[in-house]
Amino acid sequence: MRNLAAAIATLGPVGMLPAPGTAGSFAALIMAAVITHQAGIGGLVVVLVVVVLLAFPAIDAHYRKTGIKDAGPVVIDEVIGQWLPLLLLPPFSMETGSLIGYGLAFILFRLFDITKPGPVRKAEALPGAAGVIADDVLAGIAAGVIITAILMTGVL
Repeated sequence: MRNLAAAIATLGPVGMLPAPGTAGSFAALIMAAVITHQAGIGGLVVVLVVVVLLAFPAIDAHYRKTGIKDAGPVVIDEVIGQWLPLLLLPPFSMETGSLIGYGLAFILFRLFDITKPGPVRKAEALPGAAGVIADDVLAGIAAGVIITAILMTGVL
């Protein structure tokens, strides 16, 4: 069971790719596009709740297996953080605005996740899986704030 949980934490082979955080975020982008195209934003919310509930035990299992708190291959936290700004966008379509919105959400989330400004970095200090997930949640919220400002201008 621990191996299954650890595989969930890494999204199977995705966490083993070069630049696993970016690979996990890109995988999350593709998953969100499929989910929102088929089931709308509400579908993404439901799947997000399930992923959050799975993430805590999965990350803890990976930690018990490796002894590393926020191991590079653990990317389920990127899925959670990447999906947050996408909740603000219309369901995915192949229209230019949708592609731009998803691309912008990806770039902004990765920017905040990599640079970890202020509170994003401090969130990592939380114990266990909470610290692994919290920095990505804050990075996703920061990306969402910028997406909201852009949406309010009518550009997207």
